[in-house]
Amino acid sequence: MTNRNPSVCVVVPVHNRAKTTLRFLRYFTKSSYKNYKIVIVDDGSTDDTSKLVKAKYPQVVMLKGKGDLWWAGATNRGVRYALRNKFTHVLTINDDAIVDKNYLRTLVDCAKKKPNAIIGSLILQENKKKIWALGLTLDFSKFYFGRLNFYNKSTKSVLKKIKNPYHVNSLTGDGTLIPTEIFKTVGLYDEKNFPQYVSDVEFTVRAGKRGFSSFVCLGARLINIRPTNPAFKNKSAYFLNKKSTFYWKTILYSYLVYAPLKYKLNFFKLIYFVLRDY
Repeated sequence: MTNRNPSVCVVVPVHNRAKTTLRFLRYFTKSSYKNYKIVIVDDGSTDDTSKLVKAKYPQVVMLKGKGDLWWAGATNRGVRYALRNKFTHVLTINDDAIVDKNYLRTLVDCAKKKPNAIIGSLILQENKKKIWALGLTLDFSKFYFGRLNFYNKSTKSVLKKIKNPYHVNSLTGDGTLIPTEIFKTVGLYDEKNFPQYVSDVEFTVRAGKRGFSSFVCLGARLINIRPTNPAFKNKSAYFLNKKSTFYWKTILYSYLVYAPLKYKLNFFKLIYFVLRDY
């Protein structure tokens, strides 16, 4: 647990994706960096996720939820485990991520150079030729809290133009390495206002306001096979369901607390968009 060899708690929230979770473990457990512990937070899976993981990967710590934790609550449960067990860093990552054996070592090496910063990954689309996210920039113009940097741009062309590590406004929670001391200062993810989406971005923005910068380590590459946002029967469900990226509480709190004044009226425009057919 020294700065030369940081201890990393790898926190992975899961729910009813046993095959996906096992695929993640198959890749991650080949890591060339060894000072880590994987903590799976199984939030009420009914597909035997916990049983299957423990049978094949007994070294993995399994924490259980009842199905009401969502991403932020499940991740917070893993972070609390890391704090209790005195890990120096937490890596938040989703189970649909695919990484190579040197991924964690590369992230840790970046963290050593930026010891008081949050270090994110270069997230690539499945074919690796295009970027999914290279950090985010706050953008309230289209009802989003953050805009993905370089989304759908050529990986090769973008990386020619920027320096490593790349300073960003904020980060997703997929492949993000955070010193545990930052949690002690800033607090955990806001699971009340951001149960499923945006809590990861909001955390890094909140940390930034307390003086903790965010960077993307360009050598730490993560392939993310993204699921599509679930379809909803009507517009109101799209607004009221926690599975939606437009969940009302997330949008409301984001705009009231973080948006510039000129964009705060957008929230009421969104309400009109949802309810105009009723």
